[in-house]
Amino acid sequence: MRTAGLLAGLCALSLVSDARADSFELLTYTPPPGWSTQQDGTGKMFQHKDASGAGMLVLFAGRPGGGPPAEAFAEEWRTRVQPVMPTAAPEPVSQQVGDMVVAMSRSQVPVEGQTATIVFITMVGRGRVQSVLGVARGDAITAQVAAFFDGVKIAPGPAASAPDANAALELDVEAPPGYLSRREAGGLVIVPARADPNLPCNYGVTPSRPSLGSQEADAQAAFADIFAGWRKSRSEDQSYLKKGFAPTGWPFYGYRADIQRGGPQLEHAIGMVMVVPAGPKRVSILWGVGDLARCTFEDKTFALLFHSLRPRGWTADGGKALTRDLVGSWIYSSLGGPSVTSLYQFDAKGGFAYAANATTSRIEVSDTAALETTAKLGQHGRYKLRGNELELQRDGKPAERYRVRIVDEFSLGKWRRALYLLDASHNEVQYYRQGP
Repeated sequence: MRTAGLLAGLCALSLVSDARADSFELLTYTPPPGWSTQQDGTGKMFQHKDASGAGMLVLFAGRPGGGPPAEAFAEEWRTRVQPVMPTAAPEPVSQQVGDMVVAMSRSQVPVEGQTATIVFITMVGRGRVQSVLGVARGDAITAQVAAFFDGVKIAPGPAASAPDANAALELDVEAPPGYLSRREAGGLVIVPARADPNLPCNYGVTPSRPSLGSQEADAQAAFADIFAGWRKSRSEDQSYLKKGFAPTGWPFYGYRADIQRGGPQLEHAIGMVMVVPAGPKRVSILWGVGDLARCTFEDKTFALLFHSLRPRGWTADGGKALTRDLVGSWIYSSLGGPSVTSLYQFDAKGGFAYAANATTSRIEVSDTAALETTAKLGQHGRYKLRGNELELQRDGKPAERYRVRIVDEFSLGKWRRALYLLDASHNEVQYYRQGP
């Protein structure tokens, strides 16, 4: 299918790999002859100017992402085009190209007293978003830009980037108290046995799928697939990232965002996915959706769900990762100015020290890690790790047992490490790492 003008090449996009062409990430292409080239972390750019006109082509570096193509197009236009050409994003047209969706537009804007043609395409799929910009002024240059887009192809992706509904589950999980699990065509669904405000989430496990090469990309792709009918909230676009190693050593990566769908009466929710390993070069996805304010990675039902996960075929590492990450100082503090805190300090030889109700001064309210204690650690004892169980033996007191998980959380532009202790009553307390 072809249309007139510069969109002709765009509509000819296909999943073809040409060994004679140059390549850049998802794309293969033929560069315009005689145009200058430069490349940096932003992408690859071609430029040319002569008496007949001027042109520029930019293949932008891709990023993890997904969601509705029109929204990805608008975001890419805002960050890629508007800083150099302050013009509103046009409405794109979209087409499916294999496992990718391409949103594209052609518009005309005044540049240096002449009319320039802008072509912009955004490709969404495989957990990635990548864009290409073309700017042309003058008939001869416009023809060269059109020829460039006519030769752009999308490199073939994995044979099956979406989950197979008939594939076997490779992740065992136990439903938390109050929940029921059932097998459906799309995997396993875990839902409250009855309506209960204390059970704010529905969960599920998808059949395993081919990995895209990184858990971050896998999480973005899974989020786009599972919540295909939703879009991220524009009024409060918050996303949350978590990663780490389970007590038995398997890696995980979590992604959560506020989402909405519908017309005038919008439905709001939290959507989240967590990637865990499956078979060779495959991953399983644990997903959740529910109440906007209370369905979180910190919900106690999610903690129970997490501790029940068993990737099939995974060989435990004997607690090496958990033992390594536990060593150091951890602090719990209520919010506010001078506050009451609890502190733990674990050493590599199985000893720990503890202080409760220690007075602290907050250096930065926005950074829990920047707390200084004025108290001495007054209690000491020994600890043992058995799988995901942490046993604390204080001098002269009965042993305390907690299920433990350590998670790196992305907040305020950086990663910080948190320690979660889940007691026998299913109450979980979060501590943050102090110092390096």
